[in-house]
Amino acid sequence: VRVTHYYENGVVKETGTYYRSALHGKWTQYDEDGNVLFEANYNNGDKEGKWFKWDLEEEVLYEMIYDDNKLVSVDEWKLEKRNLLADR
Repeated sequence: VRVTHYYENGVVKETGTYYRSALHGKWTQYDEDGNVLFEANYNNGDKEGKWFKWDLEEEVLYEMIYDDNKLVSVDEWKLEKRNLLADR
C-alpha cells in the first residue's frame, strides 16, 4: 500500500509503502518547502541498504548503510547548493 502524508498547508510531508503492515521499500520525508530531508529503505520493516539524511542548516548530507537491520557505516558529505562535493 502506497501512502502519502501531508503538512497542514497541503505540502507533502512523507511518502512510502507498507507491505503486510510493515514499512517496505523507499520512504522519503520532506520539509514544508518541499526539500528532501530523509530517504530510507525498508525490507518488511527492517532497515536496509543506503539511507540519506540532509541537514540543510549545517549543509551536510549523511549517508548511512544498513545490513540485516544493523547500522554498518556512516559517511558525512558537505553540501553546496544541494550538490555534493568531493570532500568528506
